Amino acid sequence: MIGSGSAAKCGWYSALLVLVTVLAGATARLAHAQDAPYEINPIGTDAGRRVDRYQIMLGPGASLWELGFNRLPLVAIEQGDQKVVELIEQSFRTEYPDRGPQLVRPGDSFVLEVPSGTFVSKTVNRGQPDRVMFESFAGDQLTTFPKDPVVQYRLRRASDLNQVEVLIQGGQTDAVEAAKKVYDVPDPDFLQVRTIRGALTERMARLTVDPNRRYLDEFRSLRTKAIRTEDTPLGLKAYYFDPQDQDVPFVRVDDNVGDQTDPATFTRIFRIAYYRDGTIRKYLITEAGDSTGALAKPDSEMWHQTLPTWKEWLPGQAEALAPFAPAIASSGSLQPGRILVLAFRPRVAPPATTRPAADAQGSGINCAGLPIGMVLLGGVLVSRTRRPRSRAGKGGILEAWSTMLRVIGSGRGDI
Repeated sequence: MIGSGSAAKCGWYSALLVLVTVLAGATARLAHAQDAPYEINPIGTDAGRRVDRYQIMLGPGASLWELGFNRLPLVAIEQGDQKVVELIEQSFRTEYPDRGPQLVRPGDSFVLEVPSGTFVSKTVNRGQPDRVMFESFAGDQLTTFPKDPVVQYRLRRASDLNQVEVLIQGGQTDAVEAAKKVYDVPDPDFLQVRTIRGALTERMARLTVDPNRRYLDEFRSLRTKAIRTEDTPLGLKAYYFDPQDQDVPFVRVDDNVGDQTDPATFTRIFRIAYYRDGTIRKYLITEAGDSTGALAKPDSEMWHQTLPTWKEWLPGQAEALAPFAPAIASSGSLQPGRILVLAFRPRVAPPATTRPAADAQGSGINCAGLPIGMVLLGGVLVSRTRRPRSRAGKGGILEAWSTMLRVIGSGRGDI
């Protein structure tokens, strides 16, 4: 009996606990709904007037300005706070012409009209201390940085998920820290940092970033795929890649960059990349007195050890490395302190061909199965040995052909 009573009490307590939990959740949801200052829902586009329309329902404690800056963040950044106030107040006064925007009441409802394509946020996420993330009703994603005076936003549109628009306001700031936000990486590469450093020199700069490409430096993106590493006599670290991994264009890369972002800290030759197609690219910092002629000489004997398929390489050809300024001036001379990239391509010998037997004896032009030279030679012999038909008849022709065949058989080139 005691055991039975204890079981009953346990069951009753469990049921009560479940009921309390359900009621608490319902109460929290109700309180949240009552505390929500407003509701916003899209109601379509007026194509003739080129405006998008949203139904606004104000709740207790609602503020038109809070509504505007939460729902029109891109307008605030690109066109200023006053433009946000103008759009909100104009829509409110259309519905309530006898009241000012400061006299809003719970239950007020009006239609917000904005130019077609305007970013109107559906959700707002303030979960991170240094950024606010918005998603629009159209599916666009916007990240703003309220505490950063330089990086204004990152915008990824639903119509093109393969690019991100970034707005940068020029000024004095740490280019590395700015690059982290622009490219959304904790450790930007030296090409990304140089891109940002250049953008900071402008009053306002818009950049397009490929979200599918983590780094601008191709090797940096693939470095972790190396199957082994070792130090080289030049002070670089050699990264070897799996010969069977066709997704990696490199066979080997000797690198000194690592995670550094300032070329001033690089060694003179800071990278040598060996590609599967036989191409070799050498990256170096130019110095006073350098000449392309001397620097472009291939080191075929050493490179053959890594790429045994090829034995010789052509002289190096200079290539640009964006976003760095070219190392070669318009006059053709090298400028010191610049990054120079030289591409060495393998020397490919023309394939050996075997000439047909007929080619060895003449031009290869045939007539009725015989080389044309033989036909002409026969004609000459016939003309030289032709006799009057009454005397020689067919015998002269046969004699001529016999002479021709004897000449060919003996290898003589004259008659």
